[in-house]
Amino acid sequence: MPEQNLAKVPPGVEAATLTNQGGAFLEHDLSFEVIQPTILNVVNRDDRGYQLQVVPNLVDPKAIAASATTHLDLTDPDAGTDEMQLLAADGGQVVARLSVDVETPQGDS
Repeated sequence: MPEQNLAKVPPGVEAATLTNQGGAFLEHDLSFEVIQPTILNVVNRDDRGYQLQVVPNLVDPKAIAASATTHLDLTDPDAGTDEMQLLAADGGQVVARLSVDVETPQGDS
């Protein structure tokens, strides 16, 4: 259950949830802080598995289990905009895309 897992997130680590239903992301965008470790809880409401990747080169394709929540650890070293891609289970087709904004923390230059 994501709520219980969020309570166990260590200090200095962020947590975010992304939900897939019907082969589409329910969220419209995500934001992370640069160099901030983040636990991404990927909730898959579909009865089939997928793969998830973040391009360019942040997350190589990772298996997303059917009808389950998969936890991924992310740390982006660079500010900017990345693209999260939900892929078919075999990794051959992009099913959905989501913009990921990686921001410099307030007060940092």
